[in-house]
Amino acid sequence: MVESPVRVRFAPSPSGELHLGGARTALFNYLFSKQNNGNFFLRIEDTDQKRSDKIYIDQIIESLNWFGIRWDEPVIFQSKKFNDYRTYVDMLVKKEFAYPCFCSKKTLQKEKDKGNFLYSRTCRNLSDSEVKSRFNQGGSFVYRFKTPPGKTVFTDTIYGHNETDNDEIGDFIILRSDGSPTYNLCAVVDDHLLAITHVIRGEDHLSNTPKQILIYNALKLKQPTFSHLPMILGSDKKRLSKRFGAQGIQNFKNDGYLNIALMNYLAMLGWNPGNEKEIFSLDDLINDFDLKKVQKKSAIWDSQKLNWISNQHISLMTSNKILENVRLLYPKWGTNKDAAFNIKVIDLLKPRINNFNDFATQAQPFYNEPKIYDENDKLKAWPDSSVNTTISDLRSILSQVYNWNEDLIENQIKNFSKEKDIPLKKIIMPLRYLIFGNLKGPSLFTSIALIGRKTIINRINLAIKNFQILKKWKIKILFTI
Repeated sequence: MVESPVRVRFAPSPSGELHLGGARTALFNYLFSKQNNGNFFLRIEDTDQKRSDKIYIDQIIESLNWFGIRWDEPVIFQSKKFNDYRTYVDMLVKKEFAYPCFCSKKTLQKEKDKGNFLYSRTCRNLSDSEVKSRFNQGGSFVYRFKTPPGKTVFTDTIYGHNETDNDEIGDFIILRSDGSPTYNLCAVVDDHLLAITHVIRGEDHLSNTPKQILIYNALKLKQPTFSHLPMILGSDKKRLSKRFGAQGIQNFKNDGYLNIALMNYLAMLGWNPGNEKEIFSLDDLINDFDLKKVQKKSAIWDSQKLNWISNQHISLMTSNKILENVRLLYPKWGTNKDAAFNIKVIDLLKPRINNFNDFATQAQPFYNEPKIYDENDKLKAWPDSSVNTTISDLRSILSQVYNWNEDLIENQIKNFSKEKDIPLKKIIMPLRYLIFGNLKGPSLFTSIALIGRKTIINRINLAIKNFQILKKWKIKILFTI
């Protein structure tokens, strides 16, 4: 436990949806604050009006609410605090830690074209009279921080000792020509005014931290503890972020993932609990999370692992609760069947589903004929016209089963296999295919019993009729009914 009161913040810029990396950063801040009975703040960094969009502000807030992250005070908007930032710029100028720069964009570009990517400090030592003259000319100007010589050193909770030569930083802009403050100034001012004790953010901000420490030192403000989280990489080992292909959190909500499942998975991207435990409730995460156990190595996004964790959480739910969640996505789902039937379908599919959209897809054959028959699976299940004969003969057997139950159906099909000397697999595969449209699915005999004799016979008839046509004309396409 941290002795001093913990105050942390999540500070997204509204230039896109809340992506996976941002959600994990918010989560780690939230867990750390709750674990230490601290405060968590949400700050929208919208000072750059060209890159800020209200639609993304709304999406970020909505996504965080769905994700389960709660902040302790009203949302803070940097765009409403320009007076605060200007006050601190004036303080830096007065203390001679900042100065106006009148160099034009054209001049700066010429320097870059020559390979000089740091500002040449042309305006750093202008006399008071020169500065006054430039102001009187009415041209545009920015304010730059006057970076001192030497090195900037700090200890990162995750990455350890960090040392930067100030000559590599240069005199960076803190106030743009339009009067808007830049990220590094705003972050320092806001974190100071909020009394932030710990800054937990992505490692892409490591290069910003020395600049911010310089501002802290110039203003004689207390620095927070810095922790930079490893990046999340895609399966191709390339960076996964808002600008590099990361999905928005809203997509996972729309696909029917449980928020705790995504939270559970994201928590383990870069953090290791130190044991074999993988399934966590929110309370578990709050109790077990340890910032010191966050690893330096970049985390690899693994959709299969997410789906496994999601399946584990769904398996812990009651069938009635699953039904409630499915109907949040599909309000009319299962309304043409009675409640008992719907619960049986849920019980049957529960071990197989990763999200509620996935469930609705897998459950569809229990209510209607398959909409699409997978052609690759058809080649395995229905390789030639002999299958039509086999399934036609089986239809005659099943038509006479009036005491329709799982055990009797299984016995009849197995007896048919022995009598016809046909491998059971060559009966099961086409039967599963005509029922589900592919070779995946839950227990076949249980499914046949649940779907009902009349429906099963109708699907056999439909398959015999349509698959014969496909074979006759040798058409290899996805067959849609």
